[in-house]
Amino acid sequence: MPIHVGNIEKITNDFIQLSELEFNRVLYDALDSSGTNIVHDVDELIFPPGYRLIRVDNRLDLDDIDEPYFELALLSDETKEVVYYNKVIVISDLVLNCRPASQILVWRTRKPQHRAALNDLAAKIFFHYLIKTYDVVASNISQIIEGTSFWQARMYEALQFGLYVYGYDVTTCELRNILAEDDVSKEQSWLWGNAEYYMDRLAIISRIKLPNK
Repeated sequence: MPIHVGNIEKITNDFIQLSELEFNRVLYDALDSSGTNIVHDVDELIFPPGYRLIRVDNRLDLDDIDEPYFELALLSDETKEVVYYNKVIVISDLVLNCRPASQILVWRTRKPQHRAALNDLAAKIFFHYLIKTYDVVASNISQIIEGTSFWQARMYEALQFGLYVYGYDVTTCELRNILAEDDVSKEQSWLWGNAEYYMDRLAIISRIKLPNK
């Protein structure tokens, strides 16, 4: 399992550009012409009129991504813009015997007119699409903007949903069970920090017990 994918500087630049009108419109046009509407594949999604949730697989030949990847985007057809964007890779781990999905870029507009459509969307995509489709979702060091707060929230929610939550070191293959809310806070200092070894440590949320037998 790769510990991180892509050039972090490029990912940061892409994150910033998504807020720029010209870049966003070009991306809207590209996704609009090639995307598949998946709104009915995600439980509990109800959008105001004029929005579409689309998926596009392997749209670009990216030098910094060797694994299969796809893009998820919420398009506003009224304003012709991308208001939510998520780039996801599907990775392999022989020790855990699974292929987790890993989000490397999650962005949403801050424009207030789209607030209703975006309400709780990131969590619904996470649990009702990624977990449902791939069983396992792993954190990624390249998902640098949402940071640890996004994952802390998902870990607490996962425990409420009865899912499996782990901390995983891809170098030593140490797999730490996170069984209760108190464990989430206790494991923060193990999962995240500035030292180089933290790049090998991932949070994992899974529908199946790991390692998968």
